[in-house]
Amino acid sequence: MDPPPAPAFIPAKGPPGYFVQERLIPEPDNDDQPPPPPPDSNTDAINTPYIPLSLDNIPVIVPDLSFKPAAAEAATERRKVRVDTALRQMADGKDVDLEDVFKSLMEKCDEFDENVISSENPSSRDARLQMEGSWVDLVRRVLPNVPPENAWDPAVVAVVGPKFMFFLAHTTIPRSKDKKVIKSRTLVCFMNLFLHLVLRYTTDPVTKQKCGLQLLTKYNLFQRLKDQVQSLIFHLKLDRHFDKRWFFGRLEIQLVIDTAMKSRSTRLVKINTIMRILFPFYMTTRPSTLGPMCREYRDLGFYLKLENLRVYRRGDMDFTIAVHFKNYKGSNKALGDEQRFFLNSVTKSHNISFCVASWMMAYLFAIEAFETKYKTVGEMLAFKGLEYRLDPAMGGFALFPAAKPGGREFIIPYQACSSGGISESIGGLLTAAMLPMAGGYAFRREAGDAYGQMLTARIARDILRHVQDGCYREHYSRDVENYNVVRLRNNEVDGTPVPVNEQDYLSAAVQAIIRRGKEPEVRRKTAKVDKDAYLMTVDCVVAAKKALDEAWEAYFAVFTPRARKYSPRAETIGRLYDIVTGARPPAKNKFFELAEGITKDDLDAARDLTKEKSDEYYALRKKHGRKYTDATIRTRTVDFLEGTAEGTTEEADEALIKLREVCDFAKPIVYDASNNEVGDAPESLDTDVDFGQYGDPKGRANCGLHKLLHLADPSSTTADSLLEQETNASNFSPAVTNIDEADEQDLVELPVTLVRERFIIALLEPILQERELRECRDSETKRWTCKRCLEYVHRTPEQRNISFTHREKLKRHLDRLHCPWRELELKMVAHWTPESDELQQYRCPCGEFEYTDIDVVHQHMVSAECPKFLPHRIMLEEYNKLIEWQDEAGSDDEDESDVDENTKAINSSSTTHRRNKGKELPVTDEVLSTFETILSDHLPENFPPGGIELLTDFLATAKDHVSSSL
Repeated sequence: MDPPPAPAFIPAKGPPGYFVQERLIPEPDNDDQPPPPPPDSNTDAINTPYIPLSLDNIPVIVPDLSFKPAAAEAATERRKVRVDTALRQMADGKDVDLEDVFKSLMEKCDEFDENVISSENPSSRDARLQMEGSWVDLVRRVLPNVPPENAWDPAVVAVVGPKFMFFLAHTTIPRSKDKKVIKSRTLVCFMNLFLHLVLRYTTDPVTKQKCGLQLLTKYNLFQRLKDQVQSLIFHLKLDRHFDKRWFFGRLEIQLVIDTAMKSRSTRLVKINTIMRILFPFYMTTRPSTLGPMCREYRDLGFYLKLENLRVYRRGDMDFTIAVHFKNYKGSNKALGDEQRFFLNSVTKSHNISFCVASWMMAYLFAIEAFETKYKTVGEMLAFKGLEYRLDPAMGGFALFPAAKPGGREFIIPYQACSSGGISESIGGLLTAAMLPMAGGYAFRREAGDAYGQMLTARIARDILRHVQDGCYREHYSRDVENYNVVRLRNNEVDGTPVPVNEQDYLSAAVQAIIRRGKEPEVRRKTAKVDKDAYLMTVDCVVAAKKALDEAWEAYFAVFTPRARKYSPRAETIGRLYDIVTGARPPAKNKFFELAEGITKDDLDAARDLTKEKSDEYYALRKKHGRKYTDATIRTRTVDFLEGTAEGTTEEADEALIKLREVCDFAKPIVYDASNNEVGDAPESLDTDVDFGQYGDPKGRANCGLHKLLHLADPSSTTADSLLEQETNASNFSPAVTNIDEADEQDLVELPVTLVRERFIIALLEPILQERELRECRDSETKRWTCKRCLEYVHRTPEQRNISFTHREKLKRHLDRLHCPWRELELKMVAHWTPESDELQQYRCPCGEFEYTDIDVVHQHMVSAECPKFLPHRIMLEEYNKLIEWQDEAGSDDEDESDVDENTKAINSSSTTHRRNKGKELPVTDEVLSTFETILSDHLPENFPPGGIELLTDFLATAKDHVSSSL
């Protein structure tokens, strides 16, 4: 018997070109018998014998596509009705043919389909296009005969591909200007991107099929590229490690806040920049989450807006701001990522600098983002509702707008600042604080590390948005809403582990403090000299300076010689022109006119030439000056990274202690040194401070005899006006304590509610002052009128109506006569009634002393008899420093021809006092008699007997001194 024939392998049907699964099908035993016929479709297959069939013999049942169930037909009709309704709405309810509306809709669809852009990330698209351009350039250089459209043919890729990585490694300019070659990580990214392009573009020119995968695997191109990259890394000695990553936290933010708050004219921009720092500090946000990373995302609105904020009031000065992020990493997916954080107010007064809710409340008030347009800060803080409603008209405005060149004010109307601009603004503020250049990621890394120590790595990844989405997270979890990030980062949550940074003494903030303390004035002057020296080595700047000097000589030549008294500056060009044409008066002793024979055309030509050369010179100076500054910042950053740590161990420890205290800007807000109750005058006074006309003459503060003898009768002051009283004041209040036993006052931390209020007011004070200045300008007379002077009812009408021609002069006036010390006069006369004709008394702000002479009240305010003498002394000290600083910084070229006599008297009162300060009264019989009068009339009843004996001894010594001098 013959063995059965071998079974045949019949391939199953399937798509050609893919892996084919073979199936074993038994052949019939008897070739003479035909295969069984296909079963009838009406035969019951369950009750009949099973007949195995091949795939070709299985009957194909073609469904009747015209058959529709009644339910499907009804659904189709309902859909048709809805579509017709939608088409009618498109036609605005007009009686039109729906077919025409549908055709119009399809035309718009075709137009939209032609303009559909790729969903590829713009940055990835730019990198891909750059790589494609580099590849085509290499192919054109290696194979000149190959047209660009055939650059991705498999034969071309096989020949030129192994050379591509070597070409990129030698021709790519590093991003960092301090590096000569690219990093190994960059070369690996180039290889991965090239592999992607090979898979995407390599096509067989004959079969038109993709063959990139076959080229990489079968022809071993992938392994060749991989080995080549590995060899290039070691051959070129490319850096195989990451650059040093900065971790910036509380210490660095302390320095940044102090630096930013020194600038009053740019306070609004600086507040917004601090918010850009605090957002990653608390919420680990990336710059691309706060602002658009490209123009396309800006047009699509992929950035944080005001409509993403909700402001709640949880109590007195207790705010909670909900921030809803919808565009993480600029994601352009159909379903975008999102997170919602709740930012609470801090609960500890010493953390007020990090109270992001207070910063944001101040900023929202400053830009008038609330639906209710509050006129004052107090009106905003007096709101008792649960939620502050934001203005819907401003909902689309960016929370972080772009600033004008120079960063002094925002672009109006508000435009979103790009993610790169946000990083640059943070870096600029860091460099101003003498910290190394960094961006928002430095604060994000620090926050991620802190959350990992406090809440475990899993929750840290959740806050950092590194967790894969899942059903629970997407539908059931509150996500990061459950974490009070503000109180966690400020260690205000009991029981939470405190992050420990053992190497804080090596932080950039400590090094910045140490470097600041080493002759800062000399360093600043040296930096300016070095910059000027560098600019004089740039040929184009030197040539422009020479041309500008020649233009100035020609410009001065059209005037009489006295015009040369004005310095050759850019603003002087227009000033000279306005003076000679009569548009403005000349400065004192600087009158000039056109030279003989000079016409108006000659004047215009000289002015235009000087202005042109001036603009050209300063533009070049600015351009190359920025290059020098950038190089200096890079050098300083590299020095921070690789240089030797400066300072000693003691200096580092002192700097660390200082950085862990409250920042200088917040100290007067957080602490109150005047913690003495009424009547609890300290036993000793700190007399190291010079209080000018209201205190001890400078240099004799520790001489008790001098303090007791140099007294004048308070009733002897007969000045007619406030200005004369302040200028001619020479009487001092006697000290009732031992001056030599000085004792420091303890600083008391104020309640957090009061601190929050004072902090918001301090942030907004320069902004409100700027608004007040804008309201002081009269559009008709073009003069600036001081409206605060109108409130001083005790002054004469001439002294209350004061105006200026320049804005800066009004600001100088406000600083001099409306500082906190001088504003106390309003409290002294707050009880005055205009109906009374009697001589009214001035009342001390403490409410316990009144007198008809305001000078006597001033002396009481800084004496130990006043319960609030310490804050009064602090205000007076700041006032005296301000006056001296303004007088020293005054310009000799200042034009005061527009100021009336009363204004000059007010502005010169402080100068007169400064000149008279320190002059001592001679010890004469008249002074001694005045002293005896004070002893008999003004000593309190409970004055200690020992003190009277001491005063008597002082009096006898003084008489002996007078008799011996005579």
